[in-house]
Amino acid sequence: MLGGAIGIWNLSAPQAIAQTRPSQPSAPNVLNILRGLPQPTTAPANRPAIFAANAYGQQSLNFQSKSNAEAAIQFYRQALGRLGYTERTTNTTIGQWGFSIVFDPPASLGLKPSSTAPRNTLEVGDQVTVQGSGSPSVVLVLQGTMLSPDTMNTNIRFEEI
Repeated sequence: MLGGAIGIWNLSAPQAIAQTRPSQPSAPNVLNILRGLPQPTTAPANRPAIFAANAYGQQSLNFQSKSNAEAAIQFYRQALGRLGYTERTTNTTIGQWGFSIVFDPPASLGLKPSSTAPRNTLEVGDQVTVQGSGSPSVVLVLQGTMLSPDTMNTNIRFEEI
């Protein structure tokens, strides 16, 4: 009989130990992955992490740099492509206001969505039906917003889609 943190149950030691183990292996450290990503030379060395409620791991990096959307997109496409990230061109937008770009990360990072259940179909009225994506995945999202003609705020995070 075991007591203490487990409570008083009639469990053998192996049963008690099995119940205290996490059901999945520990998740990769998202913040370390984000901090390890290449950054343009104009990005500050200290890119602060901020809480991001909807982000995978609830972490993101946010920083300001001297850049523009075209230069940032070109840099990230080349640098992340060399690391095995694949751009989802359907999700890329770019304009004078800034940019948004989405990449599938390399499988070697081990980023797993919290749910593997297929997404459902969404019907909006009689005219629009959106089929769910096959299975959820984790993607890298980079967004830049121009603050002035030569200063951009960039946010980098992983999201589940």
